[in-house]
Amino acid sequence: MAKKLLSDEARFYRSVEKMQDGCWQWLRAKDKDAYGLFKVGSRIDGTRRMARAHRWAYEHFVGVIGEGLTIDHLCRNHECVNPAHLEPVTSSINTKRGMRATATHCQVGHPFSGENLMISSAGKRRCKACSERVIRQWVKDNPDAARAHQKRYRDKRRGELKLG
Repeated sequence: MAKKLLSDEARFYRSVEKMQDGCWQWLRAKDKDAYGLFKVGSRIDGTRRMARAHRWAYEHFVGVIGEGLTIDHLCRNHECVNPAHLEPVTSSINTKRGMRATATHCQVGHPFSGENLMISSAGKRRCKACSERVIRQWVKDNPDAARAHQKRYRDKRRGELKLG
């Protein structure tokens, strides 16, 4: 008697636990970032491949993910594969919506506020205390390069540095 093969959708549902908060928790294999991994396709016709479960769920239940777009987990749970919790967005939007965008403190614990808040040229929030610590360490580890940098800076301020 031949073994009955399950469809990708049937195997998908067997790998999910529906939670009270609406998340569909992925129960099977995950990658290093906690995103679900799902084998789709058939070994028989050579279409078998590994897919990220949340991307497969969105494409299967909702539609195509546009070129250059990433999937944002609106619930902030990387293990969730509920298509209602997923939205295709640009990488920039996904990053801005992410945990770091709403962080009130740096990784060391300094506040992202007041005199300690710096905004980089790329528009990212930076911890002034940590940035200064990194610069001091670099100067200590690279005294010759630091002196050369300081000289170039002084020359530029005096108008002595010729650009071009």
